[in-house]
Amino acid sequence: MSRINSDIRNAIQLALRDKIQIDDFTIGYKINAGKKPKDEAKKHIESISDYEKILDYLERILDYHISVVPYLLYTLFKTGLRLREIVALNWSDIDLEKGQLYTYRAYSLEVRQYTSPKTPWSVRYVPLDKKLIKNTS
Repeated sequence: MSRINSDIRNAIQLALRDKIQIDDFTIGYKINAGKKPKDEAKKHIESISDYEKILDYLERILDYHISVVPYLLYTLFKTGLRLREIVALNWSDIDLEKGQLYTYRAYSLEVRQYTSPKTPWSVRYVPLDKKLIKNTS
């Protein structure tokens, strides 16, 4: 969880540096502040039904004017891309007509630059389903 928390904080900071108007809702949030760690079994999505509920929820709250985070999470869930791969995407890497995107690099939030992908197999075309294309257009 701290990894996701850190990635979200870094994504927000990146957006703020790019002068994107977004509220930093992570200010003052402390991970595991006096909380007991969750049972390992409760940390994962347990069923396709739960996965679909998450996607339905994200679809209902998609609104660029409020936050880009639901779009980010929705795309992560729908494509299986790593956060570093999504952050490295440009619109030129996405072909909505062919229904695919091309990922060939990563973006390191630590050093704030593009980096090589995690593995040679990370360079790939990723199919986009119709709902994802509809919600990105």
